[in-house]
Amino acid sequence: EEEIEYIYAQAPAYTSAQFAAFEGNYYCEDLDVTYTIKAEDGVLKSFIGKEDFLDWTPVMDNLFNEAHFGYLLFEKDRRGRTRSFTMNNALGTLKFVKQ
Repeated sequence: EEEIEYIYAQAPAYTSAQFAAFEGNYYCEDLDVTYTIKAEDGVLKSFIGKEDFLDWTPVMDNLFNEAHFGYLLFEKDRRGRTRSFTMNNALGTLKFVKQ
């Protein structure tokens, strides 16, 4: 009988500078809304205006999760700068572009 080995993803240990690279204002044309992303206490916080909306926990490189709202997958350019993210949840996929 073949033994199956499971490999579990481990959340990255981002430095403060790496977390800060995700910060910024991201606009979604489909929703006509801008989310502000800020790094605080090991999570990414999303704001709409001044209202703290959701906290996103790192899962894998460039991938963050919120238990009830889905995933954020950040995309970077060739120089490693964050350019956008896609939000994936039960309602579908939305793209947010860094302003």
